[in-house]
Amino acid sequence: RQARRRAREAGAAVPLTWFEKLRIEELYEIAKARTIQTGIEHHVDHDLPLALGGKHHPDNLFVIPASVNIAKGARYRSTNEFLQSRG
Repeated sequence: RQARRRAREAGAAVPLTWFEKLRIEELYEIAKARTIQTGIEHHVDHDLPLALGGKHHPDNLFVIPASVNIAKGARYRSTNEFLQSRG
């Protein structure tokens, strides 16, 4: 299972500028801060999952509650699609 994930991530890696790397670091800092502020765990999520061809790029990342990220998994092409499916 972990080997498959590493392989997917290897294919999802794209060259990043220093600014894009900084944006990714900031997203992880925001997730950590929101977790502390709210007491609800937050994750940095790939909007288009790696398993469905998404890239590990800041334009495909954002911060959401961990419960949403876990429930969504890689079954939806975007977090918005997942949220709309839940009515």
